[in-house]
Amino acid sequence: MPWFKVDDGLSFHPKVIAAGNAAMGLWVRAGAYCAAQLTDGRLPRAMLKPLGGRTRDAERLVECGLWETVDDGWAFRGWEDFQPTKAQVEADRRATADRVAAWRERRRNGGSNAPRNAVTSTVSNGSGTPAPTRPDPTRTTEKNTSSPATPATVTAPEEHLRAGLFDTFWAAYPRKVGKATARQAFDKAVRRTGNPARVIEGARRLAADPNLPEREFIPHPPTWLNRDGWEDEPFPARTNGRPPERPRTGSSVWSQVVGGEPQ
Repeated sequence: MPWFKVDDGLSFHPKVIAAGNAAMGLWVRAGAYCAAQLTDGRLPRAMLKPLGGRTRDAERLVECGLWETVDDGWAFRGWEDFQPTKAQVEADRRATADRVAAWRERRRNGGSNAPRNAVTSTVSNGSGTPAPTRPDPTRTTEKNTSSPATPATVTAPEEHLRAGLFDTFWAAYPRKVGKATARQAFDKAVRRTGNPARVIEGARRLAADPNLPEREFIPHPPTWLNRDGWEDEPFPARTNGRPPERPRTGSSVWSQVVGGEPQ
């Protein structure tokens, strides 16, 4: 059975953050279904409900560029670039079957199996390298000591994704001042919280606040980021549908309303 492959940078990719957890849950289950059924990334509309999905989740994936709409349902974008296609999987299966048949024939004829074990699966998943096998907890394997083990390389995918995340934050924040400084402050905020989605969502809540004060009283992006502005409570309700009158500079009351002096 082929594997549905997911990159280790998935969790903080801008498209994934925009889609949200509900839609991404559908994306993962649908990916496993398409891999198992060899649909080349096409999900029939009839399978949406059995996979626990909702139409709005599918539409969200389309809006974020992860899926596209097709005649009978939806399809993963770029499936053939990241996942094994049906043709590749079937070709690998045929090649494996041929090797197994040849190995059995040699055994019947008294041949040796020493040169290579033809039973070993070589399904490549379309990547040119053998796919990992599912571990069997009932068996133990001996380590290969013929060559030193290659240490695992740990990557930090958030580094090359952070630029896209900042762009998402910048588009959401209601006052666009000091972009270069804001980029640095955003990077520090992400490192500090470990949750860029929380920072971005806070910016969206600020922009959508019906009691948002006049533009000049909205904190500069770096100021908001450096003081963990996403933790702020909503602004106080306006009086008679109007924002509070602007007080004199330095008013402690106004400082409480807008969260600080004008920037």
